[in-house]
Amino acid sequence: MKKVLIVGHFWPYAPGGSKRILGLAKYLSEFGWEPICLTTPLQKNPDFKFRVIEAPTSNIIISLKRKFHLNPTIGLQEQIGIPTKIRDRKSLTTKIIKLFEGVIAYPDVERGWIPVAIKAAKNFLKNEKVDAMISVWPIPAHLIAKKLKKEYKIPWIADFPDLWSETYAYSYDSVRKFFDRRLEKKTIKLADFVTTSCWPQAEVLERLHKEKEVQTVVFGYDPDKINEPPQNLTKEFTITYTALWHGRERDPLKFFMALSRLISEGLIDPAKTKVRFYGPQRDWIETEIKEQNLSKVVEQKGVIPWDECVKKQTESQLLLQLNWENKKEKGAFSGKFFDYLAARRPIIATGGSGQDLVIKEMLSETNAGFYCPEVEDIKKVLLQFYSEYEEKGRVDFKGNIEKINKYNYKEMAKKFAEILNSIIATPQK
Repeated sequence: MKKVLIVGHFWPYAPGGSKRILGLAKYLSEFGWEPICLTTPLQKNPDFKFRVIEAPTSNIIISLKRKFHLNPTIGLQEQIGIPTKIRDRKSLTTKIIKLFEGVIAYPDVERGWIPVAIKAAKNFLKNEKVDAMISVWPIPAHLIAKKLKKEYKIPWIADFPDLWSETYAYSYDSVRKFFDRRLEKKTIKLADFVTTSCWPQAEVLERLHKEKEVQTVVFGYDPDKINEPPQNLTKEFTITYTALWHGRERDPLKFFMALSRLISEGLIDPAKTKVRFYGPQRDWIETEIKEQNLSKVVEQKGVIPWDECVKKQTESQLLLQLNWENKKEKGAFSGKFFDYLAARRPIIATGGSGQDLVIKEMLSETNAGFYCPEVEDIKKVLLQFYSEYEEKGRVDFKGNIEKINKYNYKEMAKKFAEILNSIIATPQK
């Protein structure tokens, strides 16, 4: 069997990585490629077997916080007492802190992983040969792969589940972006192939890396995690959100406004309704909850393990997807969307700019839920689901299973195997 070295943090077993690696590690072997993962130390072992090369890392921002006896999991502005309303805006304080981070964390907060991972890879390659590489996430993974490609002439796919210098979540200034873009172009110049997770991102990468072939390979869900047979649903009209935040680009305000109005109009009973947010707790979200008089209905539950997230999704009447609040972004969406498809529960994708084309297209194709960019759209769909709940005591899932099955890890791994086969057939320079 051919061997492929996958470089990146192995989410969720090594935080800060990508779900892409989980699917590749689990299913590539079914298509003739043995996955060997170069990653950070795993916090626990997955429920399947594969080979791992572990290389420790340290997040430079977290390390600095610990050095100054600060909580590494809480934002600096919050710990030094900067008010929420100030730190959530483009204030001078925020700009100064981001400038500081932009300098010391270049090219990434995980930069300390680069020399350690390269050393671990070289030790491995002394004894074994690999036929190809895939670098995934975080950014240092591409820098590591570039070094190995240069020295060992290994065919290399640079994968972008999220973009690098052109990311919708970019938080540094234009000077830092100039250097990031330059480094990205210089790095990816040596890659044999470029992949990404959606077609709008592919268009961006094609413009930036004009000499490279770019192919879209969408994310997926683990077919072993499908909600079959269906789990028992909550008795309440429960709506669940499970994902991280990126500043305020994912904002539930429109959803809160729609729900609050339906309650005040007497169309939804708050005593029967429960909204659960699983992820990092945020003060600004709590403020929005209170301002919309939803404190008895909506609750931030905090971070829970992935397996528990899956259970919360499968027992929910509805699943909430928050669209990206940025008119320039057409392809931004959370990887949790595919977990939602596996949960086989109706999805309501709310807010955004109306330009969230990937989510809109996938919901339309799979019939797994509704795309609701504005408050009135959200009200209409929420009331439709709630009426069904009142009538039946539950909301039924009406998704097209045949279409949904296209978005699983096996299909994703198959496409990567095809690309791997093509690049190893091409003579290396």
